[in-house]
Amino acid sequence: STFNLLQYLARNITDQKHLIVGTLRDEHLPEEDEGASTPMREALQRFTREHLFQEIRLGPLTESAVADLVGDILGSAPSDELVREVMLQTEGNPLFILEFMKLRSEQGGGSGDDIAPQSASSLIKRRIKALSDDERSVLEMATVLNKNATLDLLAKTLGIGTEELLDSVDNLISMRFLHESEDTISFDHSK
Repeated sequence: STFNLLQYLARNITDQKHLIVGTLRDEHLPEEDEGASTPMREALQRFTREHLFQEIRLGPLTESAVADLVGDILGSAPSDELVREVMLQTEGNPLFILEFMKLRSEQGGGSGDDIAPQSASSLIKRRIKALSDDERSVLEMATVLNKNATLDLLAKTLGIGTEELLDSVDNLISMRFLHESEDTISFDHSK
């Protein structure tokens, strides 16, 4: 239905310029099974036929872009050695770079050889594994509640007091697992 809406908008709102940005990872595109098509593939084929979108394939970051990103994370220009290490361990994948640098920071900034798993998923799992049981429980519940999580709701759901919850929440925010905005606490998908 999202694709149908996008197609409708692209076809019918022609009197004004619009920019709609969408992302799709190749691995999330369903496989065609012996010629059978899926709704997503059919929609993409329609979009292509009608010239309703422009595809921009994103590749890995260049060494220069990696240096810029690592510099932004550190707050200062990284050494050439660190940039080479990050490139070697992450192959320029921005998500891997962010997770690698977080894990490296948490482990005291040592060599990446002992902290460089094969994927962002394993990097994230290692960071979560290092959490206390209480922090992991809070993180799991905040993830489930998403943008609806408040301290009171988390405390009630977990069956603990608000004061007891604060230490875990503060640690998870400082480790950038959670994000606090106004009255809510949510899982930080961007970090």
